[in-house]
Amino acid sequence: MGMLPHFAVVAHEFGHAISDDIFVDDNIPAYNAFRRRLAARLARIGVKPDPVDVFTSYSDIFKLWIDELKADAVGHYIAGPAFFFALCGFLELSGRGFGIGRTHPPSSLRRQILFEKLTTGRPAFADPFKKHLGLRLTIDTNSPNMAVFKRTDDEPFQGLVQPGPNQLLPLDAAICMELPALMEAMAPAIFRETHKFLRARCPELIYTTGDLELDFKEHLEALSTMVPPIEQQRGGVAQPCRLATILNVGWAAMLGHLPSFGSAQSSAQEPADQLAKLHELLLKAAELSEAKQRWGECA
Repeated sequence: MGMLPHFAVVAHEFGHAISDDIFVDDNIPAYNAFRRRLAARLARIGVKPDPVDVFTSYSDIFKLWIDELKADAVGHYIAGPAFFFALCGFLELSGRGFGIGRTHPPSSLRRQILFEKLTTGRPAFADPFKKHLGLRLTIDTNSPNMAVFKRTDDEPFQGLVQPGPNQLLPLDAAICMELPALMEAMAPAIFRETHKFLRARCPELIYTTGDLELDFKEHLEALSTMVPPIEQQRGGVAQPCRLATILNVGWAAMLGHLPSFGSAQSSAQEPADQLAKLHELLLKAAELSEAKQRWGECA
């Protein structure tokens, strides 16, 4: 996780800083279906909680999960595909099983929602990867071993209630098992309201499919020949590269260009050596583009 492209996961933390300012209407039909599923599961496991306890636990978990998805939405909009690769790789490597608990929805659900955002729209974020790299993005690109949550499986529930520091009460575990479908139903509204908020407050931070296409055209081949992305042409004017540009071009190089990265000699190097050289170039790109930005602000 020490490679600069993985830094895109930090965009999620920016999302947490503003999540309370993003309003999402939670009054949707899917809530009634959630209540029915929860009641059925509680009946199956023989739990008869006080309705006040059910509402309190649900409200707490719901708020925490919504905040996580808002933060993911911010990460998606300001870092693009780089956020998908970085977050899913982090979730897989963190060793948290299904990733589900009082504070977080299942990792595979978050991945599914983000992947749908990468593959919808015309053009979609996935299109430049196919066009420029011949790489067809799949839901498990960079996270092939992530545990996939299914509400019908017993394993996630047993993991939530088993003794240990993260053990949940059966009521909380039942809510966690039935809440993912409601989160999936709310995801379009969460992303829509997040995009609306960012467009109103800081539209210059939004990374688009058009940005990705231009970045690949300008920098992908150059980076594969050891030229880091430092500045870009926008409207006939040279501008310092955005960090999102550096991160996305870096991920493209790692996922699609690494076998031929650099000169003919370097292509015979070990992947670890190639990654180290790529990391060095990306760090240089971030440093020099930032210097150009500061120089321009002072000029």
